Amino acid sequence: MCKSLFSSVQLNTALFPEREPRIHLEFSRNYLELYDTEHPNFLDASTRYSIINFILQRQRFVEGEETADNLGIEKLVQDGVYTCAYTLHDKDDRDRLLKEWANISKWKKMAQRASHSILGSENSMTFKVMILPMTAGIIDLIVISLLDMVYSSLAVKLTNYEYCRTQTEYDESLTIKNYVFQFVNYYSSLFYIAFLKGKFVGYPAKYNRVLGFRQEECNPGGCLMELCMQLVIIMAGKQAVNAIVEMLIPYLMRTFKELSYRHGWYKSHQDQRLVPYNQFTEDYNLLPAENNSLYVEYLEMVVQFGFITLFSLAFPLAPLLALLNNVIEVRLDAIKMLRFLRRPVGMRARDIGVWHSIMTVVTRIAVASSAMIIAFSTNLIPKIVYAASMGDPELNNYLNFTLAVFNTKDFQVQPLLGGSQHVNETVCRYTEFRNSPEDPHPYKRPMIYWKILTGRLAFIVIYQNIITMLQGILRWAVPDVSGRLLKRIKRENFLLREHIIEYEKQHAMKLVQTELNGQQKSEGELRQRNNETVIRSRDEATSFV
Repeated sequence: MCKSLFSSVQLNTALFPEREPRIHLEFSRNYLELYDTEHPNFLDASTRYSIINFILQRQRFVEGEETADNLGIEKLVQDGVYTCAYTLHDKDDRDRLLKEWANISKWKKMAQRASHSILGSENSMTFKVMILPMTAGIIDLIVISLLDMVYSSLAVKLTNYEYCRTQTEYDESLTIKNYVFQFVNYYSSLFYIAFLKGKFVGYPAKYNRVLGFRQEECNPGGCLMELCMQLVIIMAGKQAVNAIVEMLIPYLMRTFKELSYRHGWYKSHQDQRLVPYNQFTEDYNLLPAENNSLYVEYLEMVVQFGFITLFSLAFPLAPLLALLNNVIEVRLDAIKMLRFLRRPVGMRARDIGVWHSIMTVVTRIAVASSAMIIAFSTNLIPKIVYAASMGDPELNNYLNFTLAVFNTKDFQVQPLLGGSQHVNETVCRYTEFRNSPEDPHPYKRPMIYWKILTGRLAFIVIYQNIITMLQGILRWAVPDVSGRLLKRIKRENFLLREHIIEYEKQHAMKLVQTELNGQQKSEGELRQRNNETVIRSRDEATSFV
């Protein structure tokens, strides 16, 4: 069933046949006879390009002057000897990949649309619950997108000041800085809504103020509703902006470059115009493939991972939204690589590097974040405490339980109601757990508030321990390397050892046979030499007599 569901996203085996099982061994001249050198894919395309790139990067171009100033193709490019150096796309393979891999139609199509309009007048509840948070989310997304570019540039400059010793140290330092900036940039508003907004407002007689301003309260839909809308707008908006930027900018740059060379707008080398007639001239107009091109993709995936782990409780469909985005993103990246970028040189990596540590930290933060969102941003704990304390399992009087009473004469500043119908009201209600005005300790915290707070803190501790235990079980039950792959690796290693042992045995036998043949030849030559000496001595003796 699962195979039929995902058949549309798999490559056509008729055009891209599966590779036959082979035993792989890192290349060594000592075992040259073990390799199938006649195989058409003895060295695959990525390996061949890596070898060529390795040679070009280390080739000396001035004989007898082996210095750092005359090393590598990049130095020749910088000196203007060559305009650029790049690998070529294979036209036939690229056409097949464009048809079968880089095709958005290869995938199956917060979804049903809402059946009611979300628009309303500025005084309507729909406007306050939906339109205002959505407007704030859009403005937040615009600011985040602008700060994204600023933070990226700042991370590079700060890392350059460090003068890292190796490229690995530089990449890891840049990765950590960039992710910390992105973490603050994308998640700060969501953390504010989830844990700070509306939590320390005070009460009508004594509002908590900062610089004379009251603290912001959640909209009538509640902080969790607002968090959900902000998450959807920022997450979906970020993905949409990235997709547009990744596809539109390379397309415009490639088109402009093609037109510039075709019509002679860009003139160099005695006003010669580059007319495309082969793969080399076609690929010349493509954008250069950067060595850190995967860095941006990693950053995008890890930021997305943070959205769906830190705040998915507010919007449970966030993982589905991320899945749909990634399915489309794979095809868009394939189109970009095949149509707009020069062919990159494959680089090997043992693992995902520092990204694994970052995701581990985010996972631990996500457990605490989820526990606090459930405890403080939802009504789960107050409902449990109310049902246990008031004997009302049906929660019939729960709404009245969450509303405190306030006497309007206790306002510090009397409201300007004017001709309002509420001008003569003496009592109002607000969402809080506080004593009534008639209590000996008016507007203070009642005992039920401390019970609820204790329940919330106890829930956080219990939740974190349970989730941590489940994480350990899953980490043990789901290994990093699947059992099937592990068996295949062990089998290949076993077969490889058998081949090497057999090769060493045959090689040793050849050496022994060669030595025996050499000894027999030496003995024959020695015997012949002795015979010749005896004959020569006899002839000399006869002559003497």
